[in-house]
Amino acid sequence: MTIVGNGKVFGDTIQNFSILPVRRVDRLAQLAGSVDPLEAIERFKAAVAKIPNVSTRTRPRSTCWT
Repeated sequence: MTIVGNGKVFGDTIQNFSILPVRRVDRLAQLAGSVDPLEAIERFKAAVAKIPNVSTRTRPRSTCWT
């Protein structure tokens, strides 16, 4: 059962995720200074590709701040 408060119903946009075949996920990862960020990105992309329902039509986008 999902409970949605009155403020959310009347004052916000509600998206029904149960009808969509895929979902968007935003993830922020903090790495130690000794970790190669480009290698970490590749490892993360490989791990995400193993998750069911991950879209193969759009590539994961990654940003590296140094």
